[in-house]
Amino acid sequence: MAVHAGDVGLDEFAKHPNARLLWETAQGRVTWGYDMAVWSAHDGEDTLFNEFAREARTACVRSLSASGGEDQGEVAPSSSLAEESRSIP
Repeated sequence: MAVHAGDVGLDEFAKHPNARLLWETAQGRVTWGYDMAVWSAHDGEDTLFNEFAREARTACVRSLSASGGEDQGEVAPSSSLAEESRSIP
């Protein structure tokens, strides 16, 4: 855990031997109005970090579905983009 002017960064969170305790400890900073950033490799399916990532993906999909923006995250293959750019006068 790194603290910078009150903000907290949890680096390689999934690899921490007691991630839940670390999370609970860092929550105090959030309560006081500071920012918290968490980043890590997943390090397996059974980590707290992976649980958070699954929850975030689910929330994003629900949000896009509710706003009618299901296709907003799709990227056309590069060949399609090239064809489109050639057809623009």
